Amino acid sequence: MNISELFKRYKLFGKKSLSKNLKSNDFYIATEGMLLGALILTSDLDFYENVKKSYSDIFFISTESKKQDSEIDKLCKRIQILVKNIKNKSITPVAEQSSLQSKKENK
Repeated sequence: MNISELFKRYKLFGKKSLSKNLKSNDFYIATEGMLLGALILTSDLDFYENVKKSYSDIFFISTESKKQDSEIDKLCKRIQILVKNIKNKSITPVAEQSSLQSKKENK
């Protein structure tokens, strides 16, 4: 990622306090996942708590934490919903969206 792209992300997500509460690598991972609409899986409790305030599709998957229960069951339910929606064609997978966008741009 080039520096101008990074500054755009800081500006876009700065109001959500992500830019001041996350380390630079964590900020990049969180914003990339958000922009892609991805499910974010983590065992880093600080990262989880900071991102969860702004993005609902993040799941804590560690079984070693005494402060936070693992969300593997919630993750499985979310995946089932996504698969069902894809089968019903009510959502388009991100990779397919990118492919469709490229085809439109090439016309």
